[in-house]
Amino acid sequence: MRLLILTALLGWAAAATLYHPDEEAPTRVSIDSPGIYHWFPSPLPRDGCLVQFKVRGSRDLVITFAPDQDNGNIYEVVIGASNNRFVCIRRVQGTEPIIDRSWQGIVTGEWQEFEVEFSRGYVAVSILENGQYLSLAVFQDPVPLSYDTWYVGVTSLAERSEWEFSPADSCQITESPIDPVDPVDPVDPVDPVDPIDPVDPIDPVDPIDPVDPVDPVDPVDPVDPIDPVDPIDPVDPVDPIDPVDPVDPVEPVDPWPIEDPVSRRLSQSSGSEESGEQSTSGGSPGSEESQESGAQQVVMDPREVVNHKTVVPQQVVMDPRK
Repeated sequence: MRLLILTALLGWAAAATLYHPDEEAPTRVSIDSPGIYHWFPSPLPRDGCLVQFKVRGSRDLVITFAPDQDNGNIYEVVIGASNNRFVCIRRVQGTEPIIDRSWQGIVTGEWQEFEVEFSRGYVAVSILENGQYLSLAVFQDPVPLSYDTWYVGVTSLAERSEWEFSPADSCQITESPIDPVDPVDPVDPVDPVDPIDPVDPIDPVDPIDPVDPVDPVDPVDPVDPIDPVDPIDPVDPVDPIDPVDPVDPVEPVDPWPIEDPVSRRLSQSSGSEESGEQSTSGGSPGSEESQESGAQQVVMDPREVVNHKTVVPQQVVMDPRK
């Protein structure tokens, strides 16, 4: 923190001087081979400077600040990077940009005027439009590269470019954009720390008694092999069952004859008359006795009704001796 504040104070106290490669006439540089640097022999002022220049190109216009030509610890500004779409600031050569601002078509192919301010890790690039400088990208290095001498080199990474720097009579003193910082109050000294009491040494640990060896285990007796099982005798096949003789069909039973009670009564009456005739014509003595006794057999009609109810059909035979 103190280092940053001290850096800001020094940057504010020192005025940024306009850099010019030549004291008498404008300096013009043409880059015909992409990537080939043109380095100016005059070093930059130690406390910072403004580099104002005009340039004409198509894209990838590069201005570099380095302690010498072969040192990779540089601050590099690329105007129109990535096919004329960005303005980039790189801290170390060959690394990714730390500042990458989108400016589509920033390089027009005509003469344009730019300004780059460089002072102890502070890099700011602007373009002149309508008589005023418009900021394009700014970077403040939190850990500035500390070299006593810095040089300026220019190149382009695409096509031919032309550069022009102002002569000495256009030099002017400008103030740094960093506002002045109030001085820091001195810090009270820190009280000394009491020494730490020494730690008592640790008592040594008693050695562990050795473990008695384990008695070997008796070997296991081998197991007797199992006798093989006798094979099972095959089962005799079952004799086939004789077929069953077919059953003779049952003859149909005649239906039970249903006798008409009236017909039966008539037949019985006719039978009685015939038996009387036979007894009259000289039948057996038994018949005569029957005729003498005047006994006869009466068969009642089962359909007779008693008390208006049908009597259950049954045959009643009367004893002839009564």
